[in-house]
Amino acid sequence: MKVFIITEGGKNIGFGHITRCLSLYQAFEERGIKPRFIINGDKDIEYLLKDVNYQIFNWLNEKNKLFKKIKDADIAIIDSYLADVSVYNTLSDLIKTPVYVDDNKRLDYPDGVVLNRNIHAETLNYPKKNGITYLLGPRYTPLRKEFWEVPEKKIKENIESIMITFGGDDAKNMTPKILVFLNNNYPNLIKNIIIGKAFQNIDDIKKRADKNTNLIYYPDAEKMKEV
Repeated sequence: MKVFIITEGGKNIGFGHITRCLSLYQAFEERGIKPRFIINGDKDIEYLLKDVNYQIFNWLNEKNKLFKKIKDADIAIIDSYLADVSVYNTLSDLIKTPVYVDDNKRLDYPDGVVLNRNIHAETLNYPKKNGITYLLGPRYTPLRKEFWEVPEKKIKENIESIMITFGGDDAKNMTPKILVFLNNNYPNLIKNIIIGKAFQNIDDIKKRADKNTNLIYYPDAEKMKEV
């Protein structure tokens, strides 16, 4: 079976699309299928792609190159905020099973499979079409392999610690603002701050860290599971 995963990511647009697509990649691998990633991105994403079959090029500007590569695929998964509907229409025509990863009913999708794992997905009133299968809601959340066998956690009655993460980048400088709020209002709370590789505000975060703040730098999935 031939499977392609098409997405985007990098220093300026974040890493979230890539990390959730890695979950799908690992699931195919578990079933003996080696997908191929095609990513519109930069060198900042390469640390995420260890042992992954991938190619980086701007497929938004080189659509013909993209379509030529994937034309014989059985499945093509696309996770993008940047691609216009024409890309999806072509995928629908070319591929036996096209899959569109969505968050907010971004487009009027053509025939294929729409995957939206968000908690609000079923409230978005997607149009009912004969050619579309919808996979909606948290039960369809792709998880990286490291989280497949995580035991159920006991929910504490009183909150003692909190994890703060904005992914690989904190483009809107939210971490320092949240730290200040928590320090002022919940001084006894343990704060585990995840620092991504593309963070530009580490010094600012350090200035606002108190004795109950743990700064965790560039954690992999195993480390995230521990946190």
